[in-house]
Amino acid sequence: MIQPDQWRDILHETILYGMLFKAITLDAESLNQDQFKMSYRPMMDIVSMWAERKHHEYRSQFGRMGGKIHIKG
Repeated sequence: MIQPDQWRDILHETILYGMLFKAITLDAESLNQDQFKMSYRPMMDIVSMWAERKHHEYRSQFGRMGGKIHIKG
């Protein structure tokens, strides 16, 4: 069970995994232009999916605690 005072840690993890997912996505785009894309792309896809999943898990936990994340567009 999540303790109410854990909101900072959950928010931190939400942001961290969101940034990791976005960074991997950008790196993967540059790998598409590289001759080594065949060896690195599967690993990047796996890590990217894992980071995105973790981001959504923590974001959901933060929402259940009453937190709201506003994204500027």
